[in-house]
Amino acid sequence: MLNDNPDKFGQVVIQLISSLEFLLDMNSRSLGLQGQQQVFLLNNMNFVLEQANNSTDLKLILGENWCLQRHVQLDQFLASYVEASWTPVMSSFIITRIPKILWPQQLFDKFNSRFEMTCSG
Repeated sequence: MLNDNPDKFGQVVIQLISSLEFLLDMNSRSLGLQGQQQVFLLNNMNFVLEQANNSTDLKLILGENWCLQRHVQLDQFLASYVEASWTPVMSSFIITRIPKILWPQQLFDKFNSRFEMTCSG
């Protein structure tokens, strides 16, 4: 399979990791609660990146550019998590000229409901 070609081995490793990343993305799509998809991807891709960083050989095969791209991807997953999970909670606060003390109870109830949903998700 490798035909004494060391570059071929690196290509096989990269293809395997790309397949793993594809499967992780596909599996994350089945998660329904706000932010779960991002947390799943963040956790699993961080694990893959840690494994690559802990293995000198794997780090050489994948290259520094691959690692840098995965760090950017982790930052994007984190930002997406914050957006998906916390935007609904923060949208409960309507910018208004009414003093906070006069806000209707429904506003606080809406906030509490969304906050509890986000924290338990």
